[in-house]
Amino acid sequence: MTKITIVDLEVFYCVGVTDEERSKPQRLLLTVDMNFDFTSAALSDRIGKTINYYEVAQSLLKFATNEVGN
Repeated sequence: MTKITIVDLEVFYCVGVTDEERSKPQRLLLTVDMNFDFTSAALSDRIGKTINYYEVAQSLLKFATNEVGN
């Protein structure tokens, strides 16, 4: 297993306990650790068998625009 880490990705999410806290996006810094077995990617030399951390970061940035949990 190999670990890929995205450190301090700046996102703006609506978080909090009260309605007032959740009324506007707040700045958060995310650190995400992803463990993955890259054996298949290394043996096949195919980038498609790896983790595209750019796509992961883009998904996290877009997460705030989704109505998750509402």
